[in-house]
Amino acid sequence: MSKRLLLWLVPGLFYSLFVIWYTDFGGPLSATEIEDFTHKLEQTPVTPQQIMN
Repeated sequence: MSKRLLLWLVPGLFYSLFVIWYTDFGGPLSATEIEDFTHKLEQTPVTPQQIMN
């Protein structure tokens, strides 16, 4: 493997792995997920104003 190919391949691989890890491919939250997260937040010492933000 040439040094030039390695120079482009290694950063490209790291960038690809980062994008796959960082990007949300699941789409928007469903209503059930929102209700579940809201219920969990209500169990913590967070005010309703903080939840709405």
